[in-house]
Amino acid sequence: MQNFFTTLSNTVKQANKDIDAAKLKLTTEIVAIGEIKTETETTRFYVDYDDLMLYLLKEAAKKMINTCNEYQKRHGKKTLFEVPEV
Repeated sequence: MQNFFTTLSNTVKQANKDIDAAKLKLTTEIVAIGEIKTETETTRFYVDYDDLMLYLLKEAAKKMINTCNEYQKRHGKKTLFEVPEV
């Protein structure tokens, strides 16, 4: 009977070690996933930022062309810049 409990005790101890090892691996994976999430969010920010910058650049260029055209109209120039469709 004592042999049974000794074997059972050893099995439980090994199970505890295995569980602790699995928890450590999971913790490591959770940290890695968190880093991936952070990098993904950072990349998304830069993509959104570039899209915004491109939009603002296009709008500024259109405004500049329109302003130049208005100036030229006031001074009698007939050939005007075309505002590109972008």
